[in-house]
Amino acid sequence: MHRHVVIGTAGHIDHGKTALLKNIATGGTVTADMNADRLKEEQERGMTTDLGFVFFGDNVTIIDVPGHERFVHNMLAGAATIDLVILVIAADDGVMPQTIEHFEITRLLGISNGIIAVTKIDLVEPEMVEMVIDDIRKFLKGTYLEGAPIVPVSSITGEGIDRFKEELNRLVQKMERRPDRGIFRLWIDRCFVMKGFGLVVAGTVLSGRARTGERLEVLPIGKGVRVRGLQVHNKPVAEVKTGERAAFNLQGLEWKEVERGYVLAQPGYFKPTRLITAKLKVLESVPRPIRHRHTLIFHIGSAEAMVRLVCLEKNTIGPGEEAFVQLILDRPIACDWGDRFVLRIASPLSTVGGGVVIETESGLLKRKDPEVVSGLERLAEGSIERRLEEELLRFRDRPVKLPGLTRRLRVEEKVLSGAIKKLVEMERVVELQGRFFHQSHFNSLRTMILSHIEDFHKEYPVRKGIGLKEVTTQFSDYDAELIKAVIEEIVRSGEAIISENLIARKGFKPELTAANLKLLQRIEEDFLANLFQWKSREDLKKEYGEPGEVIIRILLDEHKLLDIGGKILHSNAINRAKEIVTRIFKEKGEIRVSDFRQGIRTTRKYALPILQYLDHLGVTVKVGEARRLKRK
Repeated sequence: MHRHVVIGTAGHIDHGKTALLKNIATGGTVTADMNADRLKEEQERGMTTDLGFVFFGDNVTIIDVPGHERFVHNMLAGAATIDLVILVIAADDGVMPQTIEHFEITRLLGISNGIIAVTKIDLVEPEMVEMVIDDIRKFLKGTYLEGAPIVPVSSITGEGIDRFKEELNRLVQKMERRPDRGIFRLWIDRCFVMKGFGLVVAGTVLSGRARTGERLEVLPIGKGVRVRGLQVHNKPVAEVKTGERAAFNLQGLEWKEVERGYVLAQPGYFKPTRLITAKLKVLESVPRPIRHRHTLIFHIGSAEAMVRLVCLEKNTIGPGEEAFVQLILDRPIACDWGDRFVLRIASPLSTVGGGVVIETESGLLKRKDPEVVSGLERLAEGSIERRLEEELLRFRDRPVKLPGLTRRLRVEEKVLSGAIKKLVEMERVVELQGRFFHQSHFNSLRTMILSHIEDFHKEYPVRKGIGLKEVTTQFSDYDAELIKAVIEEIVRSGEAIISENLIARKGFKPELTAANLKLLQRIEEDFLANLFQWKSREDLKKEYGEPGEVIIRILLDEHKLLDIGGKILHSNAINRAKEIVTRIFKEKGEIRVSDFRQGIRTTRKYALPILQYLDHLGVTVKVGEARRLKRK
């Protein structure tokens, strides 16, 4: 067998669940450590009131649950983590109320494998057994147990026990591995003190692994503990993993501080919550709709709480209907998305529905909002890939690193890497140097940048394009590397071209009139004629008017003019200034403002900003009152 399997019983009180387990635990190909009725009260009263545990070999645990309606809360604590159900129905009773409720609970918990035992066949005639089996088939029609093995057995005579074990072993061998998110978590369903060892808690590992010596966290109290020892099936082990029924000897916690319904988990990932967003299904057998703000009993994992129901879609949820809801808990519980739950009413005490947790950190949502419902419908799909997509959709302006996603989704990085790889291959996610961004947001940003370029062309038809820095500034709310990646993709797709640090739509040509060309020539000649006499933008506006502003921008885009801190001059001025400071430094071993001013034949007003720009370029470096050439 490839994995550990947890099996649970289900059925009406006194239908022989515990007696069946005692019989199948003896002989055959497996051995068991068996005492399902472990409480003195249970042994005296002859009925199971709490969870019993049967260990078969190294890989199978059977949880024996109580059948009486008063102990359904204990049944739920055990049923929450089972993989396969044994539905027990007595031949002398047939399908009874707790048979129906237990079976409905297994459906609500998402269990999809099982076998049916028709017990006490020694008390009725063979014809009666056949009638009961026919009734069972009708009862199970259209459910996950339609077509499942139905085996008549007697715990008194042993009839059918061998065949039942064969069918059960066959089902166990076919069981697939339980999905594993890789982050350790376990619902505590037993806690006790063992003499000489101290506190012991037990449960079924929901995900991940834990090792002796590791530090874990007990929630909702948030207390750190150290694992002193581990056992699986009463045997010491160094490590426990997903699906195994395990006992933990813990250090750092007192027995009175922990209880059934608490969670043992890897520190720093899971947070207790009092507000859960979920998809709820109401049982068809419920006589009346469930109302908004209804108070209900909530069972999840091994935990139990009272909740107030918030109906997100409408004011009531009728029998057989599904709807998105929020549950306001009366105490914090450390559950997670994907966890199954059951809801019951107190009077008359009965199960009314159940479902799956979608969110534990969303806050109160707006009711009757189509956008809210649409988002929840996507999340309700339940896969890690869908959850990952929805998480990335939250980040509109920046890519996210994998470790951050691991924390937010509570999924191990190795597991998440596989999901991300699928989404990248499906072109649903974009990878940017180890960071990830949703494709839809990438496409939206791409459209916005292209529209911005087109608008720029309409507003400035005489300019070759918009500066790349200008685009980055316009979209400064977005991550700079993301902007760069979008621009590269736009260019790669052939929708835009980049030239001289300007980006333009492919095929765009500046529309320069004869008057524009004449003004452009005049302005450039003016700057060349007074090479080192820079001008401010105000000076240029006064001299050339508004048409000149556009031409100045063109010359700046083409790098014929330079803007050095609001001072405009021809690029030739900088090239010539480099030659002059080189000559001065060779002659005098230093460069003073007065020497440079004389070299370019202008005043200090014009000379100093040019020298400072050479400092900025790394051509010169200031030393005291003078400058020298910067060593390369």
